[in-house]
Amino acid sequence: MGANKFKIFKETDEVLIKNLAAICEECAFQDKGSLVVHLVEKLQQPLKTPVTQIETDERLKALFDCSSSIAWRTILNINNAAPNITISIDVTRQEFCDDVVVNIPDPTPSDLVIKVLSASHKNLRAYSRTESTDKVLGDELAEFYRKREKGLLQLEGLTQRLIDQNEKFRVKLDDEFLTKRNNLEEEFTEHKVKVDEEVAQKKEELEKRGGELDAKIKDLDDSSNTHARRKLRQELKAIISERNINFSLTKATSRKRNPVHLSFVVTIALLGYFSYTSLVKFSVDVIDYESWGVFMLSSTKSFATIAGFVFMAIYYIRWNAKWSDSHAEEEFRLKRLDLDIDRASWVVEMALEWQKEKNSVIPPELIEPLTQNLFEDRGGISRTTHPHEDLLAALLGASSGLKVDIPGVGQVDLDRKSVKDFTKSREKAKV
Repeated sequence: MGANKFKIFKETDEVLIKNLAAICEECAFQDKGSLVVHLVEKLQQPLKTPVTQIETDERLKALFDCSSSIAWRTILNINNAAPNITISIDVTRQEFCDDVVVNIPDPTPSDLVIKVLSASHKNLRAYSRTESTDKVLGDELAEFYRKREKGLLQLEGLTQRLIDQNEKFRVKLDDEFLTKRNNLEEEFTEHKVKVDEEVAQKKEELEKRGGELDAKIKDLDDSSNTHARRKLRQELKAIISERNINFSLTKATSRKRNPVHLSFVVTIALLGYFSYTSLVKFSVDVIDYESWGVFMLSSTKSFATIAGFVFMAIYYIRWNAKWSDSHAEEEFRLKRLDLDIDRASWVVEMALEWQKEKNSVIPPELIEPLTQNLFEDRGGISRTTHPHEDLLAALLGASSGLKVDIPGVGQVDLDRKSVKDFTKSREKAKV
């Protein structure tokens, strides 16, 4: 077995153990290294821990917190550095400096020996002064230089640790940056794939709708005028049929008749009241008869109010009846319109087929009987007449002659024929 011996400056236990761990790391033996720490000489139970658990071992943390050189002996064992070969680095505390022995058994490959020794001398700084130099300088200067070199070594170690920490932090930041960038790239890729799928789906839908529209346009182009005309006829008939089923006045139109109804009712009620009071007064005047003039005045008032009440009631009944007739006439007109649409459609199709087959226009002699009274208004509802108008008409019809004073013209004499002509003209004016 070979041994490489050298002296190193005194270091705290934390610096020394971490330097030994750095040797394992540089030689790529982290999983194979283990530490044995003897706190006191000839202690039977030293501290033992794998190199990978240095930072988590509570006993070592308590030792590091002392920031001193308490451990008497520290040994780093590298098991199976090569097949059946164990390399050990033994550090023993001395008075002025520490002794280091690197034990390398035979037969160890030369490249492995160089790697271990290089890492050992790199991380364990050799003590540069000899014992004779310390005797020449004296104990005080020697101690001073030892303290100074120890401080320099501590500063170098601190600087190295800061550099290592900065390097690790930079590597960590780079790793985080790469991780975030990869995550963003993955999210962007997923979003792009999703958007591309949505765009493709929308495009497919648009193409489908475009095909449907093209098909509809083709269907519309292929459809004939007959088809469009029949469809229009069906729509018109559907509208008219719906109105025939639900034929009624709107609420707004019905509300417009309410004031008229109210006026009639109020007027008839007032005339009824006046008729009643006039009859009561007339009965009193008949009992207490005083003079012919008072009797005639009372009877005239009674007759006038009763006649007004009767005429107004008859006129109100006629007005309501005429309104119902107008409503019924409009409903019948819609039914006739429905039939006229069927007739007109049939006539048009017949004319088109005639022109298509005969290559000529259908004769008017054939078309006129078919279209007779088509869409013609067959008369309306005459206006409502008041009973006094009927009375006047009866008087005019029964008179053999009539003398009328026309302002600005003079007196006009009308015989029975003229009266009949006047009556016919008046009837036409009513219509």
